[in-house]
Amino acid sequence: MHITELINKLASAQHGLVAHRQLVGAGATARQIERAIERGSLLAVYRGVYRVPGVPETWEGKLMATVLFSGPGSAVSHRAAARLHGILRAELIIEVCTPRRRRARSLPDATIVHTSIVLPRSDLTRVRGIPCSTVERTLVD
Repeated sequence: MHITELINKLASAQHGLVAHRQLVGAGATARQIERAIERGSLLAVYRGVYRVPGVPETWEGKLMATVLFSGPGSAVSHRAAARLHGILRAELIIEVCTPRRRRARSLPDATIVHTSIVLPRSDLTRVRGIPCSTVERTLVD
């Protein structure tokens, strides 16, 4: 599959975003990714997280970018999850929960990162394609 097709396939399900590790996992080489960045086919959001040009920046997109940057097993949580689930009409805050020992660095100051000793898959779901804590986990958090 051509790198542009691969980018579009992955990004279409993730609010126009894709992680470097996802591209490599799907068969892209580091050089192909570099060339896509040089051509402007990928725009850096965070280190290793890219947005497809022309995709508008939205709150949901910022949530997705933060989760992708935070790594596997991470999910939107707390007030941001409550807003995604429609439980809370909170401000457009960004909160993510990551598995223990994984820290999200270089995120904007407004981002709140929680680490959890226990973050089982059964506590995670997807809302509008974004990894998110379940309603039950959100209420407990």
